[in-house]
Amino acid sequence: MLEPSRIWSSAGHLPPGVSTHEVYTQLDRILASNAFRGAKRAQEFLRYIVWHFVENGGNQLKEYLIAVEVFGRKDSFDPRIDPIVRVEASRLRSKLNSYSDTEGKHDALLIGLPKGSYRPIVRLKQDLKCDNITECCHRGDTITTTGHDFGQEGRRHARSLARLAQYYSLLGLQGVVAPHKVLPKAELLARESLNFDPTLAMAQVTLGICRLFYGWNWAGAQQAFQQAIELAPCDVNVLNWYSHNLLLAGKLDEAISYLQQAQMIRNGSVLTELNLAMGFYLKRQFSTALNQAKKAAECDSHNAWTHWVLGVLYGQESLIEQALQSLKTAIRFSGSNPIIVGWTAYYCGTCAMRDMACSLIEELIQVSAHKYVPPMALALGYFGLGEQGQALHWMDKACVARDIYLCYLRAMPFYFVLQTDSRFNKLIDRTNFLQNTIDAQSIVVLPLVNEKDTNSPVESLI
Repeated sequence: MLEPSRIWSSAGHLPPGVSTHEVYTQLDRILASNAFRGAKRAQEFLRYIVWHFVENGGNQLKEYLIAVEVFGRKDSFDPRIDPIVRVEASRLRSKLNSYSDTEGKHDALLIGLPKGSYRPIVRLKQDLKCDNITECCHRGDTITTTGHDFGQEGRRHARSLARLAQYYSLLGLQGVVAPHKVLPKAELLARESLNFDPTLAMAQVTLGICRLFYGWNWAGAQQAFQQAIELAPCDVNVLNWYSHNLLLAGKLDEAISYLQQAQMIRNGSVLTELNLAMGFYLKRQFSTALNQAKKAAECDSHNAWTHWVLGVLYGQESLIEQALQSLKTAIRFSGSNPIIVGWTAYYCGTCAMRDMACSLIEELIQVSAHKYVPPMALALGYFGLGEQGQALHWMDKACVARDIYLCYLRAMPFYFVLQTDSRFNKLIDRTNFLQNTIDAQSIVVLPLVNEKDTNSPVESLI
């Protein structure tokens, strides 16, 4: 790697009156600090980007270039698979943060690395516009909306808005509130929070969720999730949502790679284990998927979605009694969540337990008279019974209601049957939610269970 030339002139992209010599002197001071002592990667990373910034303005600092020239990656480096630059950038920001709060607290010249960028910034302390010097440096001095500086108070407000947006989005995702009642609100709040603070990764995640599950805007969702992962490459929740989006897009190997990174960052995350189980399920690696679901249950034995996934995977392996017990537990822990009940009805129908499936469907219809029930829950039940006309009727309602579970349609076991049905194709023509989603080769079909397997104890299922 080239050593920066020690020139004395001032570059046009530096603050007025600041020479390149002063920048390099400050760089040396930072690299010799306790925060960077022994951190060879962080030292080389910072030295490289500062040199590029001083000499060339830093506009060419891209992930691929840094991976090859700083971290020795080969020309075949793919940032979608190898997150080395994003991970090391996060660590570098942490070290700069530590230095600015300790040894560099009284420095006149500051060097920072904004989130979401590899181009460093250089600022004179006297020019900063907020009280927290480190935060200002990391954020490029201020966060502005319509030309105003909102400072710390604005950023606190942004975080509050982001948390409220996340709350509304989770209500919609759990299938207990109609999507049109909460997801537009969630998107509006997420956008507003990003106006105050565009570096809030979870606000970007919420924006991606709303675009994906309500707007059916796959390209827009991918853009939001990508921005989130660039802002917080080591955040386990961000990694999980980014990976979940990749799973729905059929990019299974890439998704699993990110989820395995999340595992290394935080072992024992239920969300990570469940997403991995989904990934291996879609890859048809059922035993591996079942083991992942069991790990999720070990992390949290009272998580309803864990027991639902276990039920589906036990059924895939023809372990009928275990499947029914897991589904029974999922219904109990979820408070009879409609989509879990619908999946259970589907499973009972495919296992020739018609009476039980009909009972569950009737329960859902009765509940729908006074609270929201995702139409796909009823579609699932009728598909299990083989009543395709009724199932398509409820799918039509699901399209009108913007049912979030339509996004999982190509991962559902009856998709192959639907592909040959003209009514289904007409319904799909009215939407764009299946564009760029999972390849048909990724679809798994649950086996129908023989009549002799129906003597399982189902009386206490609900």
